Amino acid sequence: MEMEASIAKANAMEADVKFRQERLRVATEKVERLKGAVAVLEAEAAAEQAEQDTATGADPITPPPPPPPPTTDWRTSTKRARIETEVDGLLSLHGTMHRKVLLDHLINKGIMGTERNPLPYLAAFLSEKREKYEPDGRGNFTLRRPGASESPPAPNGAGYAAPQSSAQADAGGVAPPAGSVA
Repeated sequence: MEMEASIAKANAMEADVKFRQERLRVATEKVERLKGAVAVLEAEAAAEQAEQDTATGADPITPPPPPPPPTTDWRTSTKRARIETEVDGLLSLHGTMHRKVLLDHLINKGIMGTERNPLPYLAAFLSEKREKYEPDGRGNFTLRRPGASESPPAPNGAGYAAPQSSAQADAGGVAPPAGSVA
């Protein structure tokens, strides 16, 4: 019984193979007929082009020069340049945006998303460009206005510069040594 089932299965598979071989043969014949038709059409087109070239005085032997290869400016094709261009456009359009929203946009544009940790990558990029992007300390960034700069570092470490005494102002901003009388 088992042997008969195997033979029947083998016969069915053999019939399927023959059917598929016949379909392949028919398809191959169609391809060959189409190749022949394409060759005839190409020959006719070449003859028509030669007649036109002869009528217009063009040289049928010399083909036209190939178009120049497209040039890509590496400054606009690097990933960092594309990120900067997109972030500039978004911030100039929307003002302040959170870095997560910026990242989502960059991922949707296909510029980012393949990094192991894309959000820290973008945060590092924005931090490196502090002269251009102003953070608010909560993950939001704004384009800096031209001419606006960061406040000068605080000499007393308190976050703002200590007011100068009149003695410091008279000495050109330099404090007198400790224990001396101004």
